[in-house]
Amino acid sequence: MHNGQVGGFEGFRRYADMCIPDDLYEHRKGATDSEVLFLIALKEGLATNPLASLEKAVAKLEQLSRKRGCAPHMRLSAALSDGEVLYAARYSSDHIAPSLYYRWNEVSSGWTVVSEPLEAEQDGWTELKPGQFLTLNGEEVRIEAFDPTRYGIDDSCSDAA
Repeated sequence: MHNGQVGGFEGFRRYADMCIPDDLYEHRKGATDSEVLFLIALKEGLATNPLASLEKAVAKLEQLSRKRGCAPHMRLSAALSDGEVLYAARYSSDHIAPSLYYRWNEVSSGWTVVSEPLEAEQDGWTELKPGQFLTLNGEEVRIEAFDPTRYGIDDSCSDAA
């Protein structure tokens, strides 16, 4: 799940596609920024390090946006899972981060992550703050900083840009 936008994506879509390796590109079925973000994160090691790979994917898309003269903003609330662990991130480079909430669901004995609480009563929901990465593993709740700027600029896929 990705809620948000990659600023100026239409202006550098072609170059973003060049960041997706051939073995993953065959899985690109649509034309959305969400799909590109996910496939680049897979390339960056999503299966082994979800936090770092998502940060690197965001950094790469922000760099492409700048290089192509587009509006370099990223607005992201995303959730993903490997079937065992649930991960979520909330980030914005322009201080307008889409909302993200989580809570334990007693009925299903599992975690629920949503962009907005499901009921008018917001009891039990915890808001993930902008710039945070959430890991939910069983009863364990871990929150870490989500900071794509911790990585140097990587032009490895944007030479044509």
